[in-house]
Amino acid sequence: MGRCLVVCGGDFEVSLLPPLEECDLLVAADSGLSPLLAAGLRPSLCIGDFDSLGHIPSGFPVLQLPVRKDDTDLVAACRECLRRGYRDFLLFGTLGGRRFSHSLAAVQTLAWLNEQQAAAEIVDSRGRLSLLGPGKRRFPPGRRDIISIFAYGGEAVLSLRGLSYPLDRYTLTPGFPLGVSNALTGEAAIITVHEGRILLVEEPEE
Repeated sequence: MGRCLVVCGGDFEVSLLPPLEECDLLVAADSGLSPLLAAGLRPSLCIGDFDSLGHIPSGFPVLQLPVRKDDTDLVAACRECLRRGYRDFLLFGTLGGRRFSHSLAAVQTLAWLNEQQAAAEIVDSRGRLSLLGPGKRRFPPGRRDIISIFAYGGEAVLSLRGLSYPLDRYTLTPGFPLGVSNALTGEAAIITVHEGRILLVEEPEE
């Protein structure tokens, strides 16, 4: 299966979406429908309890959820995409908005998707968030973004090459933000996670 895009009702700019011909499924989670319709885009599926949207949408496939439920609308949307066989996710409109708790829940949704063997990123006008387990993340030459790395769910052992602050098999703990505000230097760079998981935040150069 290809890539699916899930749009929620937080801070979101339609210009962030990749070309839709490169994606296979566009899903609106509750009030994520509003900016899509305003931009003239029709989702493949709209899912949620629609308490934020304020009405039950019509005119395209809708999966209505009860208001009292264990899943957030975002998790429910991702769960439906997983059921359909998708394993590559871009999540939009999951940060900001009026409830900070939903931003934290979105980060935990990344972790949950990671546990489902799915690749996922949160895309925002301020940067991108992803969760990485053991393995390597490579950056090509030329980038000078701000890179912040946080241990997630426990200690993480990692090595950094080509960043402003290199590390060699360093144990990062979730109780201290040592990894905030590192930076790509324009050289090819590699983040190697030897053990554990990290939350990777990529932000444009200031």
